Amino acid sequence: MVSRHFARFHLPALGFVCLTLLTLGCRTPGMGDFSLAKAFAPPPMLPSAPEADSLAEPVVEDGADGVSMTLGDAPPAALWTNNYQEALNQAASEGKQVLAFFTGSDFCQPCMQLHREVLATPEFENWARDRFVLLELDYPKRTPLSPELAQQNQELLAHYGVRRFPTVLVLSPQGEVVGKSNGYLGGGPDAWTAAVDSQVLR
Repeated sequence: MVSRHFARFHLPALGFVCLTLLTLGCRTPGMGDFSLAKAFAPPPMLPSAPEADSLAEPVVEDGADGVSMTLGDAPPAALWTNNYQEALNQAASEGKQVLAFFTGSDFCQPCMQLHREVLATPEFENWARDRFVLLELDYPKRTPLSPELAQQNQELLAHYGVRRFPTVLVLSPQGEVVGKSNGYLGGGPDAWTAAVDSQVLR
């Protein structure tokens, strides 16, 4: 039985911790916390045929209806793609980097907030246009993905060791991680882009 002392002094603190985790990000399916500050191998060779059991189920509660830049297999919004290899190829040909947005677009509240307050703004578009190829890697609960796209995204989730949504990685045209941003605490496009700039390895 929980003592009155614990209920009085510890439950409010527990609620604060839960609220903080929700604000920071959503845990990715079936994976624990993991630092992204590790050495990464070369980009994976992605198989053309997906495994039927390769998709993990998100373990967080549903939020409001999400907003995805690529809406599953639909044509992506301007500037965004959902094809990893095409993004790397385009970055190489245009002398840019890839900004890869790992998101749970229809259940992760911080992902929706990052999209609404930063990624869908003119300020972000102006900042990114001449520097990045924009790649959205979505892990929705309700929006269906083709088997090929779902397999690609699951491979990349494991390859880059992403453990929480939203995560944004800045990749070289060879697929190497040169910058990162985990979670979203608010602040809008100027604060967020400045934070990403400070993380990019030069």
